[in-house]
Amino acid sequence: MAEVSLIFFYAPWCAHSMAARQEVQQVAKKLAKQVQFVAVNCWWSQGKCRRQNRFYHYPIIHLFYRRFGPIEYRGPFVASYIESFTLKVITPLIYLPTRAHLEEFLSYHESGVVGVFQFNSSPQPPGYITYLSSALQALRRDYHGIVRFGVVTSKHVAEAFSLGEDETVYLYRRFNSSLIFPRKERNFTSSAICNWVFEHYETVLQWLQPPGTKSRLLEEELTKGPALLLFMPHNPLQSEPSAILQQ
Repeated sequence: MAEVSLIFFYAPWCAHSMAARQEVQQVAKKLAKQVQFVAVNCWWSQGKCRRQNRFYHYPIIHLFYRRFGPIEYRGPFVASYIESFTLKVITPLIYLPTRAHLEEFLSYHESGVVGVFQFNSSPQPPGYITYLSSALQALRRDYHGIVRFGVVTSKHVAEAFSLGEDETVYLYRRFNSSLIFPRKERNFTSSAICNWVFEHYETVLQWLQPPGTKSRLLEEELTKGPALLLFMPHNPLQSEPSAILQQ
């Protein structure tokens, strides 16, 4: 029934679950009006959760946007990190009402995707729902939120970047030519858009944030081939560009 739900799967004997509970409760107090928070004991052997899931560690956080999900949170179990990711799920698309907002969005985010949709004929164009789903799929694949999705509804703003046609999806790239989703070559589906973005987006560095519990994060990266690891402080909680301008 809720627009956005956060499900906290835990084991009552697990020390990590006990510690994470305090962090999730902090987030719940701040976002209770926007998100439905549910805690599930997934260790009980007779429970439906234990029978349906095969979790190899606890706790686990899954988020749902309406019926889309689960979107697994794989970051540190710290309130500020959980809140930041939850806010991305609440607002998977960043509304870009002016040319200044569009330029700011593309200059701030390392990888930016912009969709152009006209809302004149109907409350929600069919392509818009598809584009929204692709943004949610991107969060499922990239919990850091490196690839951010924006939406333009003004023809005047779209023309600033030569995006005049309705239902255009634009992938901004700094080092190579930017791309437009090839609708003649690929079906306009959420999966196709998401796959296309991750096939062609640019990134110089990939940040790895071990959650502090048992994890296969490093294993997944090292099995891909040779890697250079640099250990350094990083703050993924920096404000969105609009907040920085206000400050």
